[in-house]
Amino acid sequence: MIQRYVADERGFVLVWALLLLVVLTLLGVAGISTSIFETKMAANEALHKRAFYQADGGTQNAISLLGHNITCISGFTKTLDGGIVMKTGSENFWISNNDLNEIPMASDTNRDFYYPSNAGAVGTDLPHTNGRINGNIKMMAGASIQQLAGYEGKGKGIGADGAYLVFDIKIERVGERNSRSEICIEYLVENQFAANPANDCVY
Repeated sequence: MIQRYVADERGFVLVWALLLLVVLTLLGVAGISTSIFETKMAANEALHKRAFYQADGGTQNAISLLGHNITCISGFTKTLDGGIVMKTGSENFWISNNDLNEIPMASDTNRDFYYPSNAGAVGTDLPHTNGRINGNIKMMAGASIQQLAGYEGKGKGIGADGAYLVFDIKIERVGERNSRSEICIEYLVENQFAANPANDCVY
């Protein structure tokens, strides 16, 4: 029996298999590259969120620190509980800083306090939080209520106004792998703090 082959079909299956293998390899490489890229994006997003929430926690620490600083006439002169370190010259920051329009955010070179204490060196690579608090006195407009006493024709009224301390709290968090987050909030302090004598000033 004589077998006949079509000349242009010899080796077609081999070429087809090689082309299919190349296409599948390219698809696999593209999938791996996309997966690696998305993993890096997720890791960076996690670092950013962690730095943001740590900066947000720094604002709460600053508010607590501010309240204690207002009541401490002598100011803070040492490392506080929790490893918060007051920058020299900023112990009474609630009265020494009065520029609400200060442009720079908190940083290693522009801060009133920082923590943890082992990250004190300027430009350190250790994760740390810097805080800057500026404030001044703001007069608040008064409000009044007046009532007429009917046939008496006399007005009776009450009114209230006063001064408030308004603070800009600026926090910078330097996190892992040089992630950074900055938060600035305005905090209003009413006349609700009573000063402590210097010998009772504790934090």
